[in-house]
Amino acid sequence: MNYDYYSKNRNSYSQYSDINLEETAYVNARYVEATLDQDRGNPFIEALPLPKSDDVLLSAYTKHIKNSNSNDLSKFEKMICVGELRSLRFPLPFNSELEFAFYNALITSYRSRKRIENASIRLNYTLKNQENTTHSITTGNSADGTNAGFSLIGYSGCGKSSSVKILLSHYPQVIMHYPSKEEHFPQITYLVVNCVPNSNFKELYVGIGDAIDKALGNTIPVYSKYVRRGNGLGESAEKVRELIERFSVGIIILDEIQFINFNGTKDNTFNGLLTLSNRTKVAIGVIGTEEARDKMFKELRMARRIGTMINANYYCSNKAYFSYLVSEVFKYQWFDETIEPTVNIVDTLYKLTGGIIDQLIGIYSCMHYEYIQSKVKPDITPSYIKKVANKYYSNTQKVIRQLFSDGSDGCFEHFKEEDETVIKEIVDVQYQNAHAEAIMTQCQNTSEEEVINAISAIYDYSAELISNAYRRVINKKSNEEKDLKKICRITLKELEKQGPKKRTNRSVKAPTVEQMKSFITDVAQKELNI
Repeated sequence: MNYDYYSKNRNSYSQYSDINLEETAYVNARYVEATLDQDRGNPFIEALPLPKSDDVLLSAYTKHIKNSNSNDLSKFEKMICVGELRSLRFPLPFNSELEFAFYNALITSYRSRKRIENASIRLNYTLKNQENTTHSITTGNSADGTNAGFSLIGYSGCGKSSSVKILLSHYPQVIMHYPSKEEHFPQITYLVVNCVPNSNFKELYVGIGDAIDKALGNTIPVYSKYVRRGNGLGESAEKVRELIERFSVGIIILDEIQFINFNGTKDNTFNGLLTLSNRTKVAIGVIGTEEARDKMFKELRMARRIGTMINANYYCSNKAYFSYLVSEVFKYQWFDETIEPTVNIVDTLYKLTGGIIDQLIGIYSCMHYEYIQSKVKPDITPSYIKKVANKYYSNTQKVIRQLFSDGSDGCFEHFKEEDETVIKEIVDVQYQNAHAEAIMTQCQNTSEEEVINAISAIYDYSAELISNAYRRVINKKSNEEKDLKKICRITLKELEKQGPKKRTNRSVKAPTVEQMKSFITDVAQKELNI
């Protein structure tokens, strides 16, 4: 391929930085000259942006939320704000290693492949459910060594999936190359396949087809159906191989790999997928818990074929880093008074969360839910935090204690799901209660304003006196269903207890002729019942 360079400066952040990659189906290739001689002229590598540099890494992995003044918010508004805590993102110590492991896996994959073109052969593919044609495929060189990938292993909730999402937002998923005016072909940089519980490798291959559909913007499934039509696991694997070569797929990331069923015949094992990787040279990325590591890496050769293993939990044992996370999270709070995280509070949260960021934000959110709903506001103390954790995260507390004792996550994922279900039920009730109060308060304020206007139009009571009397009246259950006129009369009686009512001396304008006619007509209609 002959092409012009978009830039020869490989120090730039990204040649696609001016494009909103989330809303773009594909981008036209922009080539930047490769640093290494062996990569120059390789369109798949030179069309890729470099990984994020250290000076932008921190900002890229940080996401703040709006921190409104608590005194200006209603109870319902506070609940909404607390829900936003789940959107917070902080840079984690493994992010830099992840960035370079991913980029290295990509370029290693594309170094081991070559493009084969035949202008006389038409290869159809579907983009946005429209038929397109290309004349080339990308094949792996069987003589090359085993392809490199990476695995990201860590506790559930330690930030693996959210970090990968931020990582991928830097790369265009589909790059369109134009070797000539008449020819074009797509490059799918990455695919993410979410493994479902108890799924087998047949479903995994179908998931790869589904990920290709989503990358190409096919709202009507094309490639997931194509893979599913394969008779047996071997034929489905061949169909996936064909698609990897057709679309020049760089890396396939398998998320929540621990859900895969690793039991079965030799073909129905992780080795089958690694064999596919070795034939096509597509890189494999794996994300999962330590349970997945124990399942996959029983043999050294399997661990070697996955490549770099990144331990995402290392930061969880770093007490100083956890203290930093607590101080960042406590910048967002909707208590009546500002709470500073003391050493005792940090120690308590560390013991309750195991240093896991998701658990920290979860417990901190629940501390707010309890506080906002309490009529008598509690003090934010270590004992209060323990009480909240035991109420909302009773199951995971057992596993957290096990983490501190032997470092095993056990059934963490299962217990975490159970506790999340309990939290959702409790929070749903609290949201609805808060919303109900907001509705009643709004309705009450509307009625109160009408009573104040009605009484003050005739009597010289101040708005504050009328408001106080009105609130004493409506707090009595016997007055809940009375209409506005009756409430006005009862409020007047309540006001009389404070002193004689004062009739205003406001001047009244004489009615117009039209008003008199209207009045006489209304009276006549009532008298004659018409």
